[in-house]
Amino acid sequence: MIILTKINKKYVTPSFILTLVLIASIYGTTSALADDTTYPRIVSKIAQKFGLEEEDVNEVFEQDRLQMWEDRKKTQEERLSDAVSDGIITEEQKRLLIVEMNNWQAERSAQREDRREEMEIFFTENGIDHKKLMPYMGRGRFSGHFPKPVIE
Repeated sequence: MIILTKINKKYVTPSFILTLVLIASIYGTTSALADDTTYPRIVSKIAQKFGLEEEDVNEVFEQDRLQMWEDRKKTQEERLSDAVSDGIITEEQKRLLIVEMNNWQAERSAQREDRREEMEIFFTENGIDHKKLMPYMGRGRFSGHFPKPVIE
């Protein structure tokens, strides 16, 4: 274990908490315009190449994503346990942090879902076919990576 001075502790604890929040936000990000029947291109490519159903391939990706999330949560809890052992936080503070991070993640998920529904209403009310528009705008963090279709 690392022995920290009082000066280091006042910088390490906020940095550690900020890192946890950033990790949760990065991995909690999803596309605002996701459609239940639209799969990422990699899923479609794998399904097509190996003659599989897109739903089956997507299920494998989803299971892997969930496992990665559980692994991250476990790692976060282990690091918080180290912080308790090093005297940075108490066991009660660790518990409170875990509860708060879980609540924060749940709120972000609910906000993303609400925003997705708002965008669907916006598209419908304005006569915009967002599926046709996606190649021009991209999806989430991959914006601009879709080739524009050739219009004939």
